[in-house]
Amino acid sequence: MGLDLRKELLRLLKEDEEFRYAVMGLLSISDLKSSVDNLVRAIADLKDIAAKQGEEVSELRKTVELLSKSFEEMRRAVETLVKSHDELRKVVETLSEDVKRHGEVILIMQSSIEKLTSSVTALGYRYGLFTEEAFRESIKYLAKRPTQGLPG
Repeated sequence: MGLDLRKELLRLLKEDEEFRYAVMGLLSISDLKSSVDNLVRAIADLKDIAAKQGEEVSELRKTVELLSKSFEEMRRAVETLVKSHDELRKVVETLSEDVKRHGEVILIMQSSIEKLTSSVTALGYRYGLFTEEAFRESIKYLAKRPTQGLPG
């Protein structure tokens, strides 16, 4: 190829748009340029998508932090409830023991009251020969006297 022909081709490529597109078509450069343009647009779209996903990740990170704080608060609350439950269980056990002891004392007192009632009845029969006034005086005397044998 001659030097003049090269110069002429270069001049035509620079100056003649129609010639330039014809050469590009023959060399499939226009398809290549179109593909490059498509890739540039796809990269721009991917960049936008990545930016949006970055924002979403940031929001998700904030949500996870809030959930972590809430979880920690709930964990502490559960610990407090477990401690309270244990303390209440101990109190209930103590109260159950107290109720059992009180039941036993009540049974002893009932027995003592039955014995006292029996004694008062016997006294009434024994002193029945006296006047009713004498019987009343003896009951008052018994009522004033400290009880013996009763748990205190």
